Amino acid sequence: MLEQIRKTIIIIVIIFGIVLTGFIFLLYWLTKLIGREIMGFNSKLKTAIYEGKGIDQKTIKYKEISSLVSDMNELILSFAAAQENLRTSEERWQLAIKGNTDGIWDINFKTNTYYFSPRWKEMLGYADDEFENTNAQLRSRIHPDDLPVFDKALSEHLNRLTPFFKVEYRMKCKDGFYKWILSRGQGLWDSSGNIIRIVGSHTDITETKQSEKILMETIKVKDYLLKEIHHRVKNNLQVISSLLNLQAKDIHDPFVIEVFRESQNRIRAMAVLHEKLYGTKDITQIGLKEYISDICRSLIRSYGAYGKVELDISIKDVSLGMESAVPCGLIINELVSNSLKYAFKEMGKGLVKISVLRDEDLKVVIITEDNGIGLPKDIDIEKPSTLGLQLVVSIVENQLHGKIYLCESQGTKFRITFRELNYKERI
Repeated sequence: MLEQIRKTIIIIVIIFGIVLTGFIFLLYWLTKLIGREIMGFNSKLKTAIYEGKGIDQKTIKYKEISSLVSDMNELILSFAAAQENLRTSEERWQLAIKGNTDGIWDINFKTNTYYFSPRWKEMLGYADDEFENTNAQLRSRIHPDDLPVFDKALSEHLNRLTPFFKVEYRMKCKDGFYKWILSRGQGLWDSSGNIIRIVGSHTDITETKQSEKILMETIKVKDYLLKEIHHRVKNNLQVISSLLNLQAKDIHDPFVIEVFRESQNRIRAMAVLHEKLYGTKDITQIGLKEYISDICRSLIRSYGAYGKVELDISIKDVSLGMESAVPCGLIINELVSNSLKYAFKEMGKGLVKISVLRDEDLKVVIITEDNGIGLPKDIDIEKPSTLGLQLVVSIVENQLHGKIYLCESQGTKFRITFRELNYKERI
């Protein structure tokens, strides 16, 4: 009985051993099979990532791995697209650096590193390896007088006070000479508002600066010559006025004397303009307030009307070029002269008002008015009989291409409108 049990146990142990051995062999075979598949998948995955292509799912035997491959394919294609965009961007950046005549600089505040492109260094006469990419090197080359300007512009941009970094300064070249540089850049900040980096360009504007200097010197010389011409014209006109005054002393006919005086006043009106042009900074524009005031004071003195005629001059900030200012001066001279000569003969005192402004259409409006006896009722402003009015109408219509109106008033009131004349080139 015991022998039978012992044999049974031995048989069971042998069978279990055979089964266990078979299971271990099967497990070993499956492990090698899956290992080969995984190694093949790994090789395909590396190739796919390198080439930027997906893995062919038909070559995958197991569904679990096939599902993983599908997800990996999406990641691989997305990675490949990003890599291609990065490569394109890098190529574009490199081409921009090489093809641009400007230098490129980059300051990274996170890593405290500086980059100056080879072209940046070439502008100053240095080879790429002769100039260190450091802040100390940069600041040592900037002209000492320009460092405050450079620091101010950079600080304002880093603190987001200006939309762009832009500054002009001088930089010392390898040969010891200075070049004018225009530096422009744009900062990059993180979500917390901290500066990350600033990238920009470096342009040589030395020739532009030299041209500007020559131009400014030319303008100064031109201004000096023009002012000298105006000064000489004024002096010549004053000489003519003095000659007329001397000639008038030998004349006893009141009519002829008055003709001489009128001629003197007209010459003086033109001389005042040239005097103003000589003393002003901007010789292209004449402020009418001073100009007309000087003409009127001269007329008051000429006709001995101090204390008898009051002047009320109301002129807003109106300036005219010489093309329009000279005719305006002559018009004011004639109209105010007429008032001083005729308007207050039967009156002890009088008032002359002058106003100049621009209307909504930017036309110049001149209004002269007195409270005197007025013009004769039968006067025709379109066909005046007196020389003074003929001259006014002719200047307004033929020279200024404007309109003149005789308005109803207690005394005499004229309204003149015209558009400012543009400067015409002379040959």
